[in-house]
This record gives sequence, C-alpha cells and structure tokens, in this order.
Amino acid sequence: MEGNLRPAARHGGAAAPVQRRLRPGEAADAGPAQQGPGRAAPVLLLLVPGGRGHPPVRAVRGLAAGPRDVSALALPGFGRGEPLPETADAVVAAQAEAVAKAADGQPIVLLGSSAGGWFAHAAAGHLERMGIRPTAVVLVDTYVPKSSILNQFGLSLMDGMTEREGVFVTMDDARLSAMGWYLNLFGAWDPEPIETPTLLVRALEPLSTGSLKLEELPDWRSFWELPHDIVDVRGNHFTMMEDHSLPTAQAIEDWLERLERDGA
Repeated sequence: MEGNLRPAARHGGAAAPVQRRLRPGEAADAGPAQQGPGRAAPVLLLLVPGGRGHPPVRAVRGLAAGPRDVSALALPGFGRGEPLPETADAVVAAQAEAVAKAADGQPIVLLGSSAGGWFAHAAAGHLERMGIRPTAVVLVDTYVPKSSILNQFGLSLMDGMTEREGVFVTMDDARLSAMGWYLNLFGAWDPEPIETPTLLVRALEPLSTGSLKLEELPDWRSFWELPHDIVDVRGNHFTMMEDHSLPTAQAIEDWLERLERDGA
C-alpha cells in the first residue's frame, strides 16, 4: 500500500521478524468465538483482522440479532507469541480451513469489515477450490488494497483505530507489528473472481479528508472490482458498525434473505 498507510506498514514490517512464521500447511490457532444462539440458517462467520477475541461489541450484537449463528475467526499473529504467516496464501489457506471446521458442514456466509473483506473474499475462493461453495460473501466498506482512495483516508483510519484503543483492542507492539506485516503481504494483492454471490456494504458518510474537499476526490466510497451487489447504510467507516450496527445488520440480513429466496 502507498501514501499515508505506508509508514505504518514499515513500522510493523520492521518489528515482525521477531515473531514466528506460520508456514504453508500449518494450522492457525484461530478458533471461532461464537456470538449468537444456534439457529437453522447459514452460519455467519466474521473474519477479523485484529487478533483473537471478539470484534467490536456493538457490531456483533447487531449481527447476532439475526436468525443465524455468528462466530468470529481471528487472524493469527496479533497476540504475543502467535505466529505470522509467511505468505498471503498461507493465511488464506489456514482461514479457509478454520472456516470449514467451524461451519461443520453447515452453509457458510463469510463477512469481513474493512480489510477483513480481503480475507473473506480470498477464503471463499479457497473454499471453492476445496469443493465448498459458501452461500455468500459480505464486504463491509472494503476497498481493494491498492486503492488510491486509501491514501487520502489513511491518517483518518489510523486516528479512528487509535481513538478506539483500549475500548475494543489494545494497540500494543504485537498488534502494530501484525498490522504492518499483513499490509505488506496484501499490498499488491488482486482479488480473483469467485462464484460466490458478494455484497458490498458501503458507508454513506466519509471519514475526514484533511485539507481536501470531497469534490476534489473521485468517488470516495468503497468499491470492489469484481461482480457484486451494493447496499448503502448510515454512518462512516467506523460508525456503520458501531452506532449504526443494527440497521447495518438488518441491511445485510435483508440481502441474505433475498439471496436465499432466489435460490442463489
């Protein structure tokens, strides 16, 4: 990635070599943290690019209110002593295998918020190659890694994560190291086509653009280069999954219900 996000990537990349590497074929310790009661509907699995434990409480509460199980799968390397993947393929394979194990034969919906969408999409592709087609992929305000818009919002994204430090997560050296490592791994990643139906959930409000005015930017909203449906929801990149988590969850649930009715 370039622009305002590159310094963070360099910081993490410099620290990352002290952590053990997750090698291809090695299983990650990324078991699911279940959030919702068991129900007879496709399992909703959140891929969380932020370490073990729960994603933001308000977001999960909204998503878990729907008629399906909700579980969170963390990426390896964000906790002290956890291995980092040697390659993007290694972590994608480990996540896909963890998803298949967590779903235990049930239909799967993969959801990733922000950069988590990269892993949701990539894991869906890996599952398809394993002969398992997920019901759907949901990308919540996800930009492709090389998007120039990320350069404009980079500082605002870091500020937003810093403001939430200690509320949902602690920004210690292990987390910063892992963030930089993953940014480097996926900086030149291009999503490959998948057969799984995909929804992009976009925020209606931008993050701060600094000295730039919105009219000076191209379309600032998140975008995806491969076939997908779109739904726009209230809030910005962060608040859509916090203050507005319930309407965001309902918009996702409505789309999934339409998908199931249409027999996709």
